Amino acid sequence: MNPVLLKPQSEIGAQVVVRGRVVGAARAREYQAMKPRLLAEVLESFARLKAEADLVLIEGAGSASEVNLRAGDIANMGFARAAGAPVVLIGDIDRGGVIAQIVGTKVVLTPEDAAMVVGFLINSVRGDPSLFADGLRLTSGARIGRRSA
Repeated sequence: MNPVLLKPQSEIGAQVVVRGRVVGAARAREYQAMKPRLLAEVLESFARLKAEADLVLIEGAGSASEVNLRAGDIANMGFARAAGAPVVLIGDIDRGGVIAQIVGTKVVLTPEDAAMVVGFLINSVRGDPSLFADGLRLTSGARIGRRSA
């Protein structure tokens, strides 16, 4: 599901595609103004998928904690709140700083957005999982496990 797609056209602008149709081009501030009316399109697409599936996993875009862009957000916490969808914050340990990423993200969210977070997922854990024990305590009892192939 990608009902709203931004295709960069320059350093400051992008083509806006809604449900596969080009609706125009916009600079960042212009796109921000478009987002409230685009939320209805996103929610309708989600409702259609939800009616056809037992489980719908939604990947946000950018960061859930871009507090400067939170007003009118349609891809992350704004969508999750509008759709009533629980949120799992995911971090990739290979990129470094994973605890700061996930815990820091939750800390800067508003209390209402933070309440949507039901858990954390740490990707790409290798080696001895016990070395991550302190990280587990900081992430409020998250569990570490290995997926069987």
